Amino acid sequence: MTNNKNYQKLSEEELQAEITASMPFFAHPDQTKRKEIEDAFVQMSMNGKYLYVLSRMYASDPRKYFLAGVLLRNSLMATDPTLKKRIEEKYANSMNKDEIKSHLMGMNDDISVDCVARIASLELIKNEWTDFFGVGNTRSLVLAILYLKDYNFDFINYLDVIYQRLYTEPKDLLKVISIFKDRLSSNRLNHILGTCVEASDLPGLTIIFDNFYKFIVDKNLYFAFVNSLAEKLPAEVIKFYEVLDSHQCPFEASILFKYLESVDAQVVHSVTNLLCSFFDKLFVDGQKTYLPYQDREMLEIKTYLNNNEGKDSFVLMLGCCPSAYKQNYLDILVCKNAFWPLSRLAEQRFDDLAVCLPQIVKCCLIAIDKEVNEDACQLLQVLSQQVDSEQYENELSFCFIDILNTLILTSERINYTEYEKRAALFSALIETVKGCADSQRAGLEKLLFYLISKVKESLKIVDSLNMNEFLILEDILTYYLSLIEEILRKQKDTQYIEAVYDIYYDVLSLRRISSLVGDVYISLSALIAENSFFLGKMDELVQFIVRDIKYKQGYDIFTFKAALLLIGDISQVLSKGILKYSFLTELLLNNLSSEYIQRSIKPLLLSILGDLVFAMGTSYAHKDLTCLMLEEILGLDRSLDILFIDDLKKSALILLDTLLITFEREVSKELIVRFLARVSSEDERNHSLRQLLDLSYDYVCFYGVNGHLDLINEIISKGKQENIDKTDQLLNLIK
Repeated sequence: MTNNKNYQKLSEEELQAEITASMPFFAHPDQTKRKEIEDAFVQMSMNGKYLYVLSRMYASDPRKYFLAGVLLRNSLMATDPTLKKRIEEKYANSMNKDEIKSHLMGMNDDISVDCVARIASLELIKNEWTDFFGVGNTRSLVLAILYLKDYNFDFINYLDVIYQRLYTEPKDLLKVISIFKDRLSSNRLNHILGTCVEASDLPGLTIIFDNFYKFIVDKNLYFAFVNSLAEKLPAEVIKFYEVLDSHQCPFEASILFKYLESVDAQVVHSVTNLLCSFFDKLFVDGQKTYLPYQDREMLEIKTYLNNNEGKDSFVLMLGCCPSAYKQNYLDILVCKNAFWPLSRLAEQRFDDLAVCLPQIVKCCLIAIDKEVNEDACQLLQVLSQQVDSEQYENELSFCFIDILNTLILTSERINYTEYEKRAALFSALIETVKGCADSQRAGLEKLLFYLISKVKESLKIVDSLNMNEFLILEDILTYYLSLIEEILRKQKDTQYIEAVYDIYYDVLSLRRISSLVGDVYISLSALIAENSFFLGKMDELVQFIVRDIKYKQGYDIFTFKAALLLIGDISQVLSKGILKYSFLTELLLNNLSSEYIQRSIKPLLLSILGDLVFAMGTSYAHKDLTCLMLEEILGLDRSLDILFIDDLKKSALILLDTLLITFEREVSKELIVRFLARVSSEDERNHSLRQLLDLSYDYVCFYGVNGHLDLINEIISKGKQENIDKTDQLLNLIK
């Protein structure tokens, strides 16, 4: 192995020798050595002959040079958009492309077939190798189509030849059938449908229905075939009806009822979800196409309920169809602890359950106290969501304290490692607090005092815990802080406001890196607009914010983001008052230019900077520096990381628009036009279209069209295609 070589200038023979000598080191036990070899191959891949040499080696002896084949395939494959772009460029710059294809087309193993398919996709997107679908083997053809779908490739010029190639291979044809969209003739569609029926291919028929539902004229013709397979293929039959349901197609659901009694838990789960969705459309949404089925289906459901009253499937059916509920069914549901069906009933027919709430809540609390039944916790959540928390008394007032006590006591009793049960308990607690009526506010005050005490006790032992113990405590404290936030939302005049602030301050003062700090910032973001007390403490809190936005490696990312979001929320509440903390803008600008900040955070930084600009108005002192930074963002090469740079430019558009609204004609019109033109030309995903329309509208307001009508019209055209409301406003403005 030769080090420090200029791999890009190696000849074919030299490159092959280098590859051959290097490949054994991929299995070297020394990680440093493996990394050195990997870096060397990255450099070798920049040589225009690299792909050709790999293909030649692999074709000459697939067993000896198997690793060369793997390297070739890996060099041609990627799912990440950025890597895809690089592969496109690398292949475009490769030499001897015809020889590469010749080497691989003469083989028929999995690696060569995959490589041919990937090469075909790379060439077809550039309108090259246009006869591939006529000359490639069936496996490569199918794979190439699947790869091309990721590029949103238009197959219209190739559909006939693809159909002719796959006509006799129905399984392969079904793998790619979606490319035909609305371009499959009735004769061909009926032929494929008939082939599926003849072959008893229910999954194939399901695929056809999913892709060509609106073009199948006599759908009922195929239902008998599907139903004939109901005993043999329950999962496939359910999948077929799921497709019908997704296309808003009413059907006779009684064929599915038997699956509620299946011994296969997955079949029961699937059919339950399907029936819930179908019956909601049938009886709750009242869609017109479903109306003719209502009476017949309800009769079938009631018959089923009458005949299966002692079975588990009875309660499942009631859960699927709460519309069939009768008052005398309640005892059965309660005796069976059927909390999921009761949750469905509460969502749709709460008034029918209201008179029985004492009995229902009692059963829930017993089940929670006994085994932390998660469905019972879910039912309490649903019940709390149905009541009116603005009233002095509501339907749960009579048992509010009992619910709180049971949930709190049970949460203290369960094992620390029972995360799912703890999550169920605290989710129920949070919804119970949200549903609290005015008459029970004293109960909230007691709960708040309890929570403050628990947080204080927990913070005292934080430093003595090992990492596993600390993570468990952190999880529990997160729930406590969430509950405290919800109580403060309802109890704005609580007597414990100072005590809450004290525990927030103590959490922010933790010496251990913890997401709890971020939890406090999130709570403050939610509370500062509603409770001026916390806003009055900003002089004390800002020291922690400054600490946590001076990002250093090892810091908690969640906390960093939460601190940034708090700055944005504070600026919106204080408006010009944020000038007192104008030094925060310098910290944000420093973060934006820092190479240590995770790139994924920089769009958020731009967004928060925009909030500060909007709040400070013309007192914002860094306009010119910000515009220079936007210039740099505009010049970034999108191909280096498409998703990240698209997000960054989207946030930059918002910031630039804020600067324009704030400083009006002091913002360079040339910068705005270049932003509009560059992003519009690159943004094939329309990721930033709404922001382009907003900036275009404000630009025209201040500068007029100013000779850029074609650019504005191009953006308007895209807005029309996506039905974005700002489009019409912009169109009216330029008329």
